[in-house]
Amino acid sequence: MKLSFLCLCLIMSIASCKDPDAVLRKELDTAVFKIDMLERQLNSRSISESGDLVHLVYLNTQDDLSGEELSQLKEALNQLQGIEDIKSFSLGGFKDLKDVRALSDYEVVMSLSFVDEEAYQRYQVHPTHVALKSKLNRFLAGAPVTYDYIQD
Repeated sequence: MKLSFLCLCLIMSIASCKDPDAVLRKELDTAVFKIDMLERQLNSRSISESGDLVHLVYLNTQDDLSGEELSQLKEALNQLQGIEDIKSFSLGGFKDLKDVRALSDYEVVMSLSFVDEEAYQRYQVHPTHVALKSKLNRFLAGAPVTYDYIQD
């Protein structure tokens, strides 16, 4: 009986011992997974290269646009990133640096790059782009202004 009790106690003490490094290993695995995911995201984000067609779009928003409406506009514009022909995409707002030459009438600007003009033409008729253009009028004070160039 004493031996059985001693064996039971020994088994319970061994079973109750946890690997002190298990938590650290799990945290390390999670961190490694996150780093791998971020590396994949960084590697998949292209930048404009020599010969790319860069399409700049300047948007003049309505003066009485609320912060929530501006967020809705930017959310809608960010949907363009799902179009495969877009090589790179960036979206930003005007920053007043007190330069009198600045295009301060345009509160939002997008920069999109394409490998060539054919990719740009496919983007122009892509259903996501066409649908977005019809939604923009409620946010804008006027028609968008564009500037296109070939990256050196």
